[in-house]
Amino acid sequence: MLEIKIKMRQMVRYNRRRVALGASGIGNWVFVMEIFAIICVPMNIAILYFTGEVFSGKTTDGKNFYKVNNYWAKFLLSNDPVFWTPVAIILLAVAVEHGILVVKILIAAFIPDLPAGVEERESKREKIKEQAELDIQDFKHRHNAQSFEDIKREYAREQAMLEQSKWLVKNL
Repeated sequence: MLEIKIKMRQMVRYNRRRVALGASGIGNWVFVMEIFAIICVPMNIAILYFTGEVFSGKTTDGKNFYKVNNYWAKFLLSNDPVFWTPVAIILLAVAVEHGILVVKILIAAFIPDLPAGVEERESKREKIKEQAELDIQDFKHRHNAQSFEDIKREYAREQAMLEQSKWLVKNL
């Protein structure tokens, strides 16, 4: 208990809290999430296929056989038991899986990650940054400011003069 109390006091009194830094995205986790999204489709189809009972046995000539008694098989065999063999049902599962993956890839290709307005504003960011730096340099030269504090002081003075001139124009 004493050790816990000492550590808690140390954490509260002597340790600094980390500075919170913002992030522009999830970084490398995008790749990991994409891989999971691709792997999950066949896994879910396999879970759907294998949900149910699997029977195994031997035929009269000694060959092993497996019969999957699942919901897909019950539904498909009730409609056409001759066409829907276990191989055909597995091929259907593979076709459904491939279809879902194609739809996922098409959606990812046709829907942009960023809306057009955001892309446009992001492209203007560098120009705005360059213009702001030029404005600061111009302000420094006009007012002969050496430090950031000088710039702030001169800017505040300019703003006060501007407000005063607006008041004069308005009241005269």
